[in-house]
Amino acid sequence: AEEIYRETEEKQKAILREINRLKALFVNPTPRVNSLLDSLGEAPLNKPVSLESLLKRPFLHYGNLTDFGGGNGGASPAVARQVEINIKYQGYIERGEREIAHFHSLEQVRVPDNFDFSGLVNLSREVREKLSRFRPVSLGQASRISGITPASLGVLAIYLEKQRREKLKV
Repeated sequence: AEEIYRETEEKQKAILREINRLKALFVNPTPRVNSLLDSLGEAPLNKPVSLESLLKRPFLHYGNLTDFGGGNGGASPAVARQVEINIKYQGYIERGEREIAHFHSLEQVRVPDNFDFSGLVNLSREVREKLSRFRPVSLGQASRISGITPASLGVLAIYLEKQRREKLKV
């Protein structure tokens, strides 16, 4: 188990080193570079870009970087594959991480046991009935009830915050 952990840790370090290397190496918009990009079905460059930025393009792959003077930085095939995945899907990964953090924050907002959902006049009757029937213990749990929209959650969050502030005044 210790050896597997060490190998995984080394692979992660190699991936990070290679990504940093690709961020630091730039390609200039020369006729040769733009011809290569055209042959790969990609738009030409009009300013210098990093190899990392090039790799984000749909038709470019890690192996193509050698054509642009990037070499492979001594990366193993497994590291190269992971570097390409990390760079190409970076935006999706970051969005997923933001969504996870958002859902985690919703789980932290508790709904009091005695909360009167029928008093939420800004919500439809159907939403109030569902909330009253399921009695969610948090905003996160409420978000998983079918038919509870983000707008409904926003209204519920406002009411909960208003109630919390009123309790602090007492």
